[in-house]
Amino acid sequence: MLSLPTLLLAGLAASGVHGTPVEVARRATPTVYLAGDSTMAKTSGALMGWGEYLARYINIPVVNKAISGRSARSYTNEGRFTEIERVLQRDDIVVIEFGHNDGGSPNSASDNGRSDCPGTGNEVCKSGKTGETVYTFNRYVETAARSFVAKGARVIVSSQTPNNLFEGGAFIPGAPRFVGYAAQAARNVGNGGASFVDHFQAVANMFLKLGSAKTNALFPNDHTHTSPAGADLVAQAFVQAISRDFNGTTPLKGFLKSPVPKVPFIVGFPPNLRLVGSLNRVGNTTTTMASRGLVLITGINGYVAAHTAASFLKAGYAARGTVRTRTANVESLVHTLGQYHEGNRLELVEVPDISVDGAFDRAVEAHLASPVSMTETDPAPMMRAAVQGTTSLLNSALTESKRESQRGALKSVVFMSTISAVFSPSRPAGHVFTEADWNDVAEEEVRRLGKDTPGYVIYQASKTAAERAFWRFGTKKGASFGMTALCPAPVLGPPLYLPEPISSLSMRVKDIYDMFHGGPIPEFSPVRSTFIDVRDVAELVLRAVEKDCEAEGGRERYLLVGQFDASKAGALLGRDRTGFQKSVVDSAEVFVDAEAA
Repeated sequence: MLSLPTLLLAGLAASGVHGTPVEVARRATPTVYLAGDSTMAKTSGALMGWGEYLARYINIPVVNKAISGRSARSYTNEGRFTEIERVLQRDDIVVIEFGHNDGGSPNSASDNGRSDCPGTGNEVCKSGKTGETVYTFNRYVETAARSFVAKGARVIVSSQTPNNLFEGGAFIPGAPRFVGYAAQAARNVGNGGASFVDHFQAVANMFLKLGSAKTNALFPNDHTHTSPAGADLVAQAFVQAISRDFNGTTPLKGFLKSPVPKVPFIVGFPPNLRLVGSLNRVGNTTTTMASRGLVLITGINGYVAAHTAASFLKAGYAARGTVRTRTANVESLVHTLGQYHEGNRLELVEVPDISVDGAFDRAVEAHLASPVSMTETDPAPMMRAAVQGTTSLLNSALTESKRESQRGALKSVVFMSTISAVFSPSRPAGHVFTEADWNDVAEEEVRRLGKDTPGYVIYQASKTAAERAFWRFGTKKGASFGMTALCPAPVLGPPLYLPEPISSLSMRVKDIYDMFHGGPIPEFSPVRSTFIDVRDVAELVLRAVEKDCEAEGGRERYLLVGQFDASKAGALLGRDRTGFQKSVVDSAEVFVDAEAA
């Protein structure tokens, strides 16, 4: 049995000078080898894996080497990748699809031999049961893929299939983290050797089109394994994704039988992913998206921003989101947001530095994120990024509002401030804070203490300074678009996706996560009366934009918090706020579901 390092060395030994594939035999036609778990494997009775049906739709041989109950780790440790490598010939194709059995914790004393080490790189864990060195999902998959490429084969890294997304009646979207990991693994191996198929999204879109009753009928025993009819449809979705270049061209496209099966299928966001250097290079690509309008959401992969994007997409808007760089977390967000819209209504762009003039050119409607750090010791960079980022966005917005556009003039800019820009300890006891109040202490403390300023004070000062810059701009520049600032209390509620590492969760949500994993019980008493649910915040952003679209050039500030006069925000929301218990319980359910996946 070959371990991961042995497999890695075997792959390198098969390479020629500088990694050039050695000359190996070539068949008259290539063969497709499938490596995966029970959702791909040949089973029996009422269940079947989709790999058994792939040969119906392609005109080259298929060898299904998928095995029930396996993960990328156990498939490696059992030498099954090595078995495929031994028989590979030049131009053969290997499809690798794992994820269903890769979750859990290898550190546990009851380690099942399948759980991978958390992370996407060279992280290493120890099995709590056997002491085995355990690697990440990406390392197992990428090592195997490179060994296949070294023999002249071509690799397709396919994301795991979804469970029954209609279990319980309602369609519940959201992709496990291994979907993003698979996409990253394909990229890491390189375009010359590996391609990616988002099988999860293809099948999820098919389920959504089929509806609850038809989808439920495909899962006779549990929520993971399909009937033979379901497996056939899952294979068809895989083939159709390849035929439409759902995530780029794969080596299987030239071997599809005609006609390609036409399962119910939505071509959603993934094939239209556009990540460019800066927003002003996007041009007019988004103007083709049929929608109620275009919203720019900066820092779209953030906790509140992700929910805001979902809120706008569900309401029929097109969304353009900025990220600093493409990561596995961004991939996870893409898959999750794909459930909230049909067609090409979502676009991502890279904006590495929000403080650069012109970084946000061609924005239409916007929600602004600001850097957050409670451990920062030097206030200068954080203050500068917050203020200049705000000014950069507004300058781009002002430019856009004066530019002729098929979509009409810019209507609204919404700034996400914080209650920290409102609350000030200098106010007398019993003072009821309103939209007229400002934190008049934090900025002075930064000036007085410099690099000795506590991190939380730097945060308060940066948010206060950024919001002041927001309002100064509106006054001095005479902007014609509506301007709204939202000042939320600490935000709770379920994250739209779980980031990696988990420590990057929003601070209050991380408290809940830690509590449900044996950590200390946080002091919720002050939060209970001052928090706001993330879904309420997202809805308020949407309502503020729509209000500005109806009334030209409004200027509004809203407090989203208890123990303050938040009546204006309550009127805008138009319903009761989400309760504390529901926020906490819904968050916990996200954690439970993610770890069960």
